[in-house]
Amino acid sequence: MTLDKITVESFPPAPPLHKAARMALAYPAFFMEYDRVKPALGNATLERFLRRFLYREIMPALEQNPDDGTRIISAALEYLARGPQMMVTLTANGSICMHDIIVPCIERQLNAGGSVSYSAFVVASWLTYMRGIGPGVKNIEVIDPHRNVMRTKTSLASDPAVGLHGDIFGSRLCREDVFLAALRQHHQAIYAHGMRAALESLMREPRPASLRMIKNTPS
Repeated sequence: MTLDKITVESFPPAPPLHKAARMALAYPAFFMEYDRVKPALGNATLERFLRRFLYREIMPALEQNPDDGTRIISAALEYLARGPQMMVTLTANGSICMHDIIVPCIERQLNAGGSVSYSAFVVASWLTYMRGIGPGVKNIEVIDPHRNVMRTKTSLASDPAVGLHGDIFGSRLCREDVFLAALRQHHQAIYAHGMRAALESLMREPRPASLRMIKNTPS
């Protein structure tokens, strides 16, 4: 599948993990009313979420050495800090990164019996953005090649699984009970309590028992 990007200020080419970091920051930060990147990175809860997401779910999916976790994740955060600073740049064209990086990493984690809870939160946040209206934010200017079809699918459904468009997510994730349970939990929390409270609640949850990477796991 080829998705055509909608032109915005672009990030320089980057490894998949850096792009995953961009996705994980963009949508929670957007709904927490951050319009620039560096202030969002300065939020302790957002930074901790980024580190856990990358270390516990993206690094294992990409088969990266856990002993290099501190260096790898610091480089990803530095990439975000030095890149374009407007949050709209991070939120633009998310369906491309979702299709190319996030979905394959979720599938690899499911194959290995690993954690997908943080990735499911990223997906729930992105689906909320693609709906074009979210908790505390109205009339979102969605910048994405799939904005029209995704807005229709997500606006008509209370179940976020309906928003798992096949061109982006393929056919597998809509049948994966572990992933769907996490997605629905996060989606409900976001709409019931707001993004900030939902993220803070997620960060208070105990470490999933199925983690493949335990050694030196960031807190």
